Amino acid sequence: MRLRKKRMLFAVLLLFFFACRSKKESMGGEYVRMQMEPVQCLGNPWEQDWLKANGMKYEDYPRGRPRQLEAEEKEIIRSFFEKEGIRIYKIEGIPFPDSVMVCDACDCPQGYTLEVWAAPGDTARLRTFGFKIFKETRNGE
Repeated sequence: MRLRKKRMLFAVLLLFFFACRSKKESMGGEYVRMQMEPVQCLGNPWEQDWLKANGMKYEDYPRGRPRQLEAEEKEIIRSFFEKEGIRIYKIEGIPFPDSVMVCDACDCPQGYTLEVWAAPGDTARLRTFGFKIFKETRNGE
């Protein structure tokens, strides 16, 4: 009976090890979390790129709810940075707290912080787009 429990425990640990390993490999092992606050009026580089590719049709840009980053815009952001040669592993929109006021001027933030997880070698290029390092992580830790 004890041997059976040990084998079961070993199998679970082995499964856990490989599950964690595959996640780390898919994210490149090491990554840097960088953040910036996107501005309003479609003034961000990925929005400008999308507008140029879509005939400057502002009304067609997929806008979400205030203080939210929608899945369609995440793909626009990912695509933009891929064209720039920057691999983005993860994209998150972190809403500002409700107590923080957001103005409607074009140089005001949209109401969320954009966080991207990228390779350490891409930090300098991401800084040129207004990102700042939030946290460096090694091997998924």
